[in-house]
Amino acid sequence: MSGWRTTQWWTLSPVLLAMMAHPTDARQPDSPARQAERYFASLDKPDAPGCVLGANQNGHGIFRGAFGLADTATGRRNMPDEILGVGSVTKQFAATAVAMAAREGHFSLDDPISRYLPEMANAPAITIEQLVHHTSGLRDIGRLIELTGRPGDYHDLDSRVALLGRQRATNFTPGQEFRYNNSGYILLAALIERTTGEAFATYVRNHIFQPLGMRSSYFGENSRGDRDRALPYRLADGRWVRTDGPFATQGGWGATGLMTSLDDFGHWADNLVSGHSALAGGQTLIAKLKEPGKLTDGESIPYGFGLRLVPYRGLPMIGHGGSADGYKAATMIFPDRKLAVFGFCNNGEYADTIVERLADIFLELPGDAKDDAPSPSARPMGVAMSLSELQQFEGVYREPSLRLPLTVTAEAEGLRVTGANQPALFVPIGPTRFRGKTDDIMAFEQGNSSSEMVLVQEKGVQFHFGTARFERIHPVQPTPEELQAYTGRYTSTELGASYDFFVEGGALRARIVNSEQPRTFVFRPMIADEFVAIPDRLVLRFERVGDRPAGFVLTHQFGWITDVRFERDPR
Repeated sequence: MSGWRTTQWWTLSPVLLAMMAHPTDARQPDSPARQAERYFASLDKPDAPGCVLGANQNGHGIFRGAFGLADTATGRRNMPDEILGVGSVTKQFAATAVAMAAREGHFSLDDPISRYLPEMANAPAITIEQLVHHTSGLRDIGRLIELTGRPGDYHDLDSRVALLGRQRATNFTPGQEFRYNNSGYILLAALIERTTGEAFATYVRNHIFQPLGMRSSYFGENSRGDRDRALPYRLADGRWVRTDGPFATQGGWGATGLMTSLDDFGHWADNLVSGHSALAGGQTLIAKLKEPGKLTDGESIPYGFGLRLVPYRGLPMIGHGGSADGYKAATMIFPDRKLAVFGFCNNGEYADTIVERLADIFLELPGDAKDDAPSPSARPMGVAMSLSELQQFEGVYREPSLRLPLTVTAEAEGLRVTGANQPALFVPIGPTRFRGKTDDIMAFEQGNSSSEMVLVQEKGVQFHFGTARFERIHPVQPTPEELQAYTGRYTSTELGASYDFFVEGGALRARIVNSEQPRTFVFRPMIADEFVAIPDRLVLRFERVGDRPAGFVLTHQFGWITDVRFERDPR
């Protein structure tokens, strides 16, 4: 593979790169490899970063391709043997390390984490296995750090564990829900280090990478030079900005930080589906990794040991996505077909769509995988409705558990929904049902206790939106005197941070005291004593003692953090 990096080949097209990887297959006009190379050749943009993509079947690499730039400064192109960050794909390696360490007798999976991490002694009782399956209820570490305003104070594993230990509440009772978060995997990395006596990265290298022949994989993008990896970028104001950042560079912490290649991940994927395993524990271990977790009531969840267990187009599938400061990744493994498809990008764009297209091609499924198939946006999706008919659904809707608002406005084509994500157009598919381009479906119905309408999310990423039921509200308009009553300094002992609230330009605003990167949050009122900052994904609910606001609870980003408590400082 090292021969692919000779200078003369850096400027080859992605089509030729794919043919170099598998020349015999690629010369067949209708082969999956040929379809794949045509597809991602259409994605290649001059002077832009891109992706590397691969497919393995029956223990063999059947496709490798690459497009875009690995380094915009030098013009070096991505190659099929590139090393990239894969974000949360890291979690399956961390979870495997935990399963192996438990097998070695370092701990039991049903042990409380506080037995090994005394910082967690005052937090609600959480087991190791609940950390693995995202059923712990822990507040998400990345968002907690963001809310402190001082990320520089949390650049090592121990400081992050201490921050989690300061939390006196969880998002929900441990074991009662499944809600994805990164905090559990930070604690799992610390667990490995404190019980085995090895650094987390060392343990994973010795127990997983070396037995599987994953020679290019390591943790932390800054632990090696730039020459051997694709650099991460995002597009900002029309130019590509390099995005090396703490969440990707400080590898070895379980939640993210893995750097790997197509061939290395292919070895890992083959080990999951081949019927034999080079890892200690053999097939017993592999079966454990693919076993769904359970809630305390016995209900199974669609998540194993760092692996999502969600069928794809009717086929059993295990996989995971990843995002880390410009690096994006998506992996899909089909055990019944002994097929794995995976893609890693350095352009800041999520890899899911590309990898799903690759899966369709190599599974030889009908539909969007065909070059001449219409895109989802081109398919007939709805029925005709007049603008006046659509206007009956306009308004602001609020999900009660997370207090997340959505604004619905009518347009000629359908309903525009604006909330914590990018605005999305939904077209009518019935008198009260609407569908988005990604096949999310919402419906409207009358509320149980009033004549107000309720927006119901029928299909989509439901855990992002609590109950998936949004009640129509009529936002309040506080007077200047009422807004002024909320001003002052509020402090959270859980975050170790204070926020100053003030009124400016007729709006309630806040700044984090002594923040490393000062910025102002602008809050707009929703219902009495409740405010939202949509761009920052923050919801505040003030609590009163008598007539005076005495504190508030803060919810951040789809309930990844709920009800962090702030108390008003004495004047």
